[in-house]
Amino acid sequence: MDYSLCIQNTVEYINQHLFEQLTLDELSKVAGFSKYHFLRIYKNEMGMGIRDFIQMKRMHKAAQLLISSDLTVIDIAVIANFDSQEAFTRAFKREYSLPPAQYRRTMMKII
Repeated sequence: MDYSLCIQNTVEYINQHLFEQLTLDELSKVAGFSKYHFLRIYKNEMGMGIRDFIQMKRMHKAAQLLISSDLTVIDIAVIANFDSQEAFTRAFKREYSLPPAQYRRTMMKII
């Protein structure tokens, strides 16, 4: 069976609801599979787990917000569905090797 379309639909759903609380139950229903089957298919098709994918997408969107808006880092952390600015900063630094405020300053100099 070709799972690509199911996973593509799920990715589109994630993109449309990126900053909402996304659950495994919800995403597996979108894909039309059991939770456990969905996790295996998703990782096989995308090369990463669903949680890592959502985190990566949120970090990319947060990076865009840092550059394109005047929102504070804490505001972006809340929008990106993080429990605290510290958790957001750790995740952002893992993805971009810079804390969010320094990333903003660096990118604004380049732009």
